Amino acid sequence: MIGLSLSFCIKDIMSGAVSEWDVTKIVTSTAARTEADWDHLIAGYRRVYWRAFEGAAVAALIQRLRALGKIEQPRLDDPEHFHSIGQGIWLAE
Repeated sequence: MIGLSLSFCIKDIMSGAVSEWDVTKIVTSTAARTEADWDHLIAGYRRVYWRAFEGAAVAALIQRLRALGKIEQPRLDDPEHFHSIGQGIWLAE
């Protein structure tokens, strides 16, 4: 599966609606360049989207996905790049 929203896809994985192992990649609208950027992003999303989940578990999931190259950030190269999630946040391969 290919995800189109970091916030909602991580929420789906953490809640068990989607298996981490079924995720090929998540194409985000984020533009985190540094570890500090990631820390700030995760902290902000935890307050809004991931309140129900233990913070260390969310951070560990994101770290695993990043280490595996499964989180893509097109906005790092093209700040105008956005995709619509109006048709859903997951694409089947």
